[in-house]
Amino acid sequence: LFFHAEDGIRDPLWSRGLGDVYKRQNKICAEGAQAIALALESNKSLQKLNLRHNKIGDTGAISIAKSLTKNRVLYQLNLRHNKSRSKGAAAIGKAMKVNTSITELKLWDNDIEAIGANMLADALAVNTTLLRLDLRENMIGDNGAIAIANALQI
Repeated sequence: LFFHAEDGIRDPLWSRGLGDVYKRQNKICAEGAQAIALALESNKSLQKLNLRHNKIGDTGAISIAKSLTKNRVLYQLNLRHNKSRSKGAAAIGKAMKVNTSITELKLWDNDIEAIGANMLADALAVNTTLLRLDLRENMIGDNGAIAIANALQI
């Protein structure tokens, strides 16, 4: 795939039924994540997106999160090791309250703290499609873990 941040994604493969995209370890930053998010909004075929080991940060994660409120096809999202932190996790949590397609979400090693975990917990309380949430190697602490545990009991 070719990414053009100023124009969005222009690769015809994206719109022709491409099922999986693995763009790990490509030094994608917030601008690239914004272009990917724009394409995700109208995506009708991509089911798995792996952006692990990039540098999208909070801004990129927030862009991806906004696209999750419109996308109904993507079911697996890997944002592992992107330094998206708590603001990014909070945005993704908010999006997951309305997203009905994501079944697997990998957010490990993003320096997410309790506040981000709390927003994800709020989503878990209402989201019925998410089956796997990976938060390894974050900093959610006891408060974040308790919030998630409580959400899973609802």
